[in-house]
Amino acid sequence: MGMEVLELCPDEIRSHKVACFVSGDDESSRQIVISLAEDIGFVGVDCGRLQNARLLESAADLIRYLAITNERWTEVISVYEVPQASTSKLGGREVSNLY
Repeated sequence: MGMEVLELCPDEIRSHKVACFVSGDDESSRQIVISLAEDIGFVGVDCGRLQNARLLESAADLIRYLAITNERWTEVISVYEVPQASTSKLGGREVSNLY
């Protein structure tokens, strides 16, 4: 997820129900990470074993592609658009010319 989403944590992000996908081979560790994600306002989603992480990366690639090329991408992948943070906690983002 983009750093702009993290700048909204924890209180401002809860109402937007932003998913935090977690995969790993140790089930108890996954549950700890899911709990931590929920503590900072995300909805933790257990994605199972670590081998599933490659699927999550592919999904992230698709979301980035849609965000760059389609102004209505939030409708395409059915997500809520989060508001811009009122202050930058992480230093801001520089403009990229990679696409």
